[in-house]
Amino acid sequence: MSDQHAVLVIDDDPIFQAIVADIPALSGTTILSAYDGRQALRLLDANSDNIALILTDLHMPDINGIELILEFGNRGMRQPIVIISSADRSVVRSAETLASVSRLDVRASLPKPVDMVALSRLIEGCLGRRAREA
Repeated sequence: MSDQHAVLVIDDDPIFQAIVADIPALSGTTILSAYDGRQALRLLDANSDNIALILTDLHMPDINGIELILEFGNRGMRQPIVIISSADRSVVRSAETLASVSRLDVRASLPKPVDMVALSRLIEGCLGRRAREA
Protein backbone atom coordinates (compact mmCIF):
# COMPACT_ATOMS: atom_id res chain seq x y z
CA MET A 1 0.00 0.00 0.00
CA SER A 2 1.45 3.37 -0.96
CA ASP A 3 -1.03 5.67 0.79
CA GLN A 4 0.68 7.15 3.85
CA HIS A 5 -2.63 8.38 5.26
CA ALA A 6 -4.70 5.23 5.61
CA VAL A 7 -7.37 5.21 8.31
CA LEU A 8 -8.32 2.01 10.09
CA VAL A 9 -12.01 1.89 11.08
CA ILE A 10 -12.78 -0.87 13.58
CA ASP A 11 -16.50 -1.37 14.09
CA ASP A 12 -18.83 -4.34 13.68
CA ASP A 13 -21.50 -2.12 12.06
CA PRO A 14 -20.99 -2.01 8.27
CA ILE A 15 -23.36 0.97 8.01
CA PHE A 16 -21.18 2.97 10.40
CA GLN A 17 -18.08 1.95 8.42
CA ALA A 18 -19.73 3.21 5.20
CA ILE A 19 -20.78 6.50 6.82
CA VAL A 20 -17.23 7.12 8.03
CA ALA A 21 -15.83 6.36 4.57
CA ASP A 22 -18.04 9.15 3.16
CA ILE A 23 -16.68 11.87 5.46
CA PRO A 24 -15.22 14.64 3.26
CA ALA A 25 -12.09 14.86 5.44
CA LEU A 26 -11.28 11.32 4.28
CA SER A 27 -11.67 12.01 0.57
CA GLY A 28 -8.70 10.44 -1.21
CA THR A 29 -7.67 8.51 1.90
CA THR A 30 -7.47 4.74 1.97
CA ILE A 31 -10.03 3.35 4.42
CA LEU A 32 -9.28 -0.03 5.97
CA SER A 33 -12.33 -1.54 7.67
CA ALA A 34 -12.28 -4.24 10.31
CA TYR A 35 -15.32 -5.99 11.77
CA ASP A 36 -13.58 -6.93 15.03
CA GLY A 37 -10.27 -6.75 16.83
CA ARG A 38 -8.82 -9.88 15.27
CA GLN A 39 -9.39 -8.55 11.75
CA ALA A 40 -8.00 -5.17 12.85
CA LEU A 41 -4.77 -6.78 14.06
CA ARG A 42 -4.36 -8.57 10.72
CA LEU A 43 -4.82 -5.27 8.88
CA LEU A 44 -2.34 -3.58 11.21
CA ASP A 45 0.23 -6.31 10.61
CA ALA A 46 -0.09 -5.83 6.86
CA ASN A 47 -0.31 -2.01 6.82
CA SER A 48 1.20 -0.61 10.03
CA ASP A 49 3.56 1.82 8.31
CA ASN A 50 0.69 3.37 6.33
CA ILE A 51 -1.98 3.80 9.01
CA ALA A 52 -2.20 7.41 10.16
CA LEU A 53 -5.31 7.13 12.36
CA ILE A 54 -7.37 4.46 14.10
CA LEU A 55 -11.10 4.84 14.82
CA THR A 56 -12.38 2.07 17.08
CA ASP A 57 -15.54 0.94 18.80
CA LEU A 58 -15.37 -0.89 22.13
CA HIS A 59 -18.24 -3.39 21.73
CA MET A 60 -17.26 -5.91 19.06
CA PRO A 61 -17.30 -9.68 18.72
CA ASP A 62 -14.21 -11.83 19.24
CA ILE A 63 -11.54 -9.35 20.39
CA ASN A 64 -13.32 -6.33 21.83
CA GLY A 65 -12.07 -2.75 22.02
CA ILE A 66 -10.61 -3.08 25.52
CA GLU A 67 -8.62 -6.17 24.54
CA LEU A 68 -7.57 -4.38 21.36
CA ILE A 69 -6.28 -1.38 23.31
CA LEU A 70 -4.23 -3.78 25.47
CA GLU A 71 -2.73 -5.28 22.32
CA PHE A 72 -2.03 -1.81 20.87
CA GLY A 73 -0.10 -1.04 24.05
CA ASN A 74 1.83 -4.31 23.86
CA ARG A 75 2.82 -3.42 20.31
CA GLY A 76 3.90 0.10 21.29
CA MET A 77 1.68 1.69 18.68
CA ARG A 78 2.03 5.42 18.10
CA GLN A 79 -0.86 6.15 15.73
CA PRO A 80 -3.55 8.45 17.11
CA ILE A 81 -6.68 6.63 18.26
CA VAL A 82 -10.27 7.85 18.48
CA ILE A 83 -12.74 5.77 20.49
CA ILE A 84 -16.30 5.91 19.13
CA SER A 85 -18.68 3.90 21.27
CA SER A 86 -22.15 3.61 22.71
CA ALA A 87 -20.64 2.00 25.82
CA ASP A 88 -21.40 3.45 29.21
CA ARG A 89 -19.21 6.48 29.97
CA SER A 90 -17.47 4.60 32.81
CA VAL A 91 -16.41 1.86 30.35
CA VAL A 92 -15.08 4.48 27.93
CA ARG A 93 -13.16 6.19 30.76
CA SER A 94 -11.64 2.82 31.71
CA ALA A 95 -10.54 2.32 28.09
CA GLU A 96 -9.02 5.82 28.05
CA THR A 97 -7.17 5.12 31.32
CA LEU A 98 -5.88 1.81 30.03
CA ALA A 99 -4.69 3.53 26.85
CA SER A 100 -2.98 6.27 28.84
CA VAL A 101 -1.17 3.78 31.06
CA SER A 102 -0.10 1.97 27.86
CA ARG A 103 1.21 5.28 26.47
CA LEU A 104 -1.21 5.26 23.57
CA ASP A 105 -2.24 8.47 21.83
CA VAL A 106 -6.01 8.58 22.36
CA ARG A 107 -7.06 11.89 20.87
CA ALA A 108 -10.73 11.71 21.87
CA SER A 109 -13.69 9.53 22.63
CA LEU A 110 -17.03 10.23 21.01
CA PRO A 111 -20.40 8.76 21.98
CA LYS A 112 -22.67 6.99 19.51
CA PRO A 113 -24.67 8.13 17.77
CA VAL A 114 -21.69 10.20 16.72
CA ASP A 115 -21.84 13.86 15.76
CA MET A 116 -20.44 13.62 12.22
CA VAL A 117 -19.35 17.27 12.15
CA ALA A 118 -17.33 16.76 15.34
CA LEU A 119 -15.86 13.53 13.97
CA SER A 120 -14.93 15.21 10.69
CA ARG A 121 -13.16 18.05 12.53
CA LEU A 122 -11.35 15.56 14.72
CA ILE A 123 -10.20 13.58 11.68
CA GLU A 124 -9.00 16.79 10.02
CA GLY A 125 -6.92 17.61 13.08
CA CYS A 126 -5.49 14.11 13.36
CA LEU A 127 -4.57 13.92 9.68
CA GLY A 128 -3.38 17.51 9.58
CA ARG A 129 -5.55 18.68 6.75
CA ARG A 130 -8.79 20.49 6.13
CA ALA A 131 -11.95 18.76 4.97
CA ARG A 132 -13.31 19.69 1.60
CA GLU A 133 -16.87 20.94 1.49
CA ALA A 134 -19.35 18.21 0.65
